[in-house]
Amino acid sequence: MAKNPAPVSFKENTRLGALALIVCVLVSIFVLGPVKLSGARKEAVNVFRNGVEEGITVSVYTDLIAMAENANRLANFASDQLGEDNQDIKILKESAKKILDAKDEKTMLMAYSDIALASDNVYTRLTGSAKDDAKGAYVNIDNYVSTIKRDSYFAYADDFNHKRNGFPAIILAGLFGIDEMPTLGK
Repeated sequence: MAKNPAPVSFKENTRLGALALIVCVLVSIFVLGPVKLSGARKEAVNVFRNGVEEGITVSVYTDLIAMAENANRLANFASDQLGEDNQDIKILKESAKKILDAKDEKTMLMAYSDIALASDNVYTRLTGSAKDDAKGAYVNIDNYVSTIKRDSYFAYADDFNHKRNGFPAIILAGLFGIDEMPTLGK
């Protein structure tokens, strides 16, 4: 009968095993971490641009574009009565232009806040037929303000920002330039 061979010793492979473990940890942190973060950010950007329901193009982006167009309409109706030099009319026009020209979400959302405030200021100062003419544009802006505040994009952005600001993601986000998604007030 053959003797059982002596147990195999793995002592000579412990360094190789430790090195393989370290490499796996580093790859998962420095390669897979940023890929996962950038994928989550792309998803939030997609929701901002396209909404969450397929085939329906209701999104923060499309609402902001429509809001900007109504801000221009309101400014045009009000400028006869309040004058082109009125600060709120200037804000409406400049903010509408920012939205229409913007390439990023943060610029658009900052202009949104400016339009919301300026439109209230302009509309409350109007009287007579100017107020009647401007009513449709103002009501549309007010509706877009409400709709945008409730959009599902903000849940996606908050979720992404929460993940991004955790450890070790915050370090990786800084190293790889993965910025927070803008939300209202930020």
